[in-house]
Amino acid sequence: MLLAISLMLLDVRSVSAQLGGGGFGFSEVGGISIDANGAIKDMRPQLRQELAGTRQQLDAEVPADFPAGVQLRKISLRALQKALLQVANKPEKLPATVRYLSGLQRVQYVFVYPEKKDIVLAGPGEAWRLNDLGQAVGATNGRPVIHLQDLLVALRGAFAADGAPITCSIEPTPEGIRSLQRKLNQFGRLSGKAEIRQVVARKRELEQSLGPQNVILSGVDPTSRFAWTLVAADYRMKCLGMGLEPAPIRGMPSYPEMMRQRSADLMPRWWMETDYDALLTDEEGFSWELRGQGVKVLAEDELVMADGQRKPTGTVNKAARRWAETMTEKYDELSIASPIFGQLRNCMDLAVVSTLIRSKGLDQKAGMSLSGLLDETHLAVPSGAVPRSTPSIVSFLERPRSLVITASGGVVIQPWKVVEHTEQSPALAQMRDKIQVGQPLDSSTAWYWD
Repeated sequence: MLLAISLMLLDVRSVSAQLGGGGFGFSEVGGISIDANGAIKDMRPQLRQELAGTRQQLDAEVPADFPAGVQLRKISLRALQKALLQVANKPEKLPATVRYLSGLQRVQYVFVYPEKKDIVLAGPGEAWRLNDLGQAVGATNGRPVIHLQDLLVALRGAFAADGAPITCSIEPTPEGIRSLQRKLNQFGRLSGKAEIRQVVARKRELEQSLGPQNVILSGVDPTSRFAWTLVAADYRMKCLGMGLEPAPIRGMPSYPEMMRQRSADLMPRWWMETDYDALLTDEEGFSWELRGQGVKVLAEDELVMADGQRKPTGTVNKAARRWAETMTEKYDELSIASPIFGQLRNCMDLAVVSTLIRSKGLDQKAGMSLSGLLDETHLAVPSGAVPRSTPSIVSFLERPRSLVITASGGVVIQPWKVVEHTEQSPALAQMRDKIQVGQPLDSSTAWYWD
């Protein structure tokens, strides 16, 4: 019989904050938190129960005058900055409209208006609702909305960055792998159900033998909601990949279900990475369009060495590759059914847009200063604990042969590479002019419009 052991990991500790109700913070991301002992705790049942009693109050935060359906929402960075400066370091006074950026769901366009000293972000948006986990999603299409704090983190990171990518990685330690190998060797060959039951009964021993695993973040403030989103999305991806929880959509079996043969000492590595087509721009560089799905899932086999080190092979087995391709193909559908993946894509969009503004000097072209958005002394973003380590969780799957599987991976955001590839489109300049005509006369106070 095959004994498939799936190892999942995460460290996300809660901070004192509110879900909705005027809060400008985060206490969980993707429905996950960690207890004081570092054990994974699925917060989804608790959140559903707690939010059920405050549903009417939370729904009341959505402005009644928002038009129905998805619109092309426009946001003036100049006016948004002014609105934030008026409540400097008083986040409790930020209305939900500001915290959720008027229901913006993706940043698709960036327009520069030198005559108004402004930069306008535009993309699909609509009135939002809070789902059963307290996540702000579109009222009709269920797509997660963009959070103000993620925009601030992305902008501040881009203007302070040196071009390095933003990464998240959750990795078993070599010592833990060696310990797990020694423990498994004690079981010998698993030839029947009785042997399998003995191993299952000692599940906790296997988890303890592997020990804590490392969470490694780079290129982003590790205490931010932005960083937590990367970690939580990576965790959810591995839960789906290794069959620790059922996929919320059809046609997405787990990796063990796709597997047909033994992989010896190989273990799959999956990671989510930025995936954009060449950015479109006009001749003057005043209009920009982000194109493409934004996210793809990649896979590679790693060889587990005798000393517990993992060595990339440069190849990938068919099942691991097929699972990565399936998740990529279904990413849009998955980002609605499991909003953490849509939130990850929102963060990728914001990283690309923020890097675009800096690398192309769009703030200078507009003749505006972004100091109010970039300076933490004006409005500090909420912070939580730094994700550092996580316990291992083991699940079992029976097959005709014996096998041990452990998955690693992460998230890689490379905005500087994305903005290097551009193509010209004269139609964008016309769109920019059309949006300017529709902009409110007093754009210094009207920071968003349809």
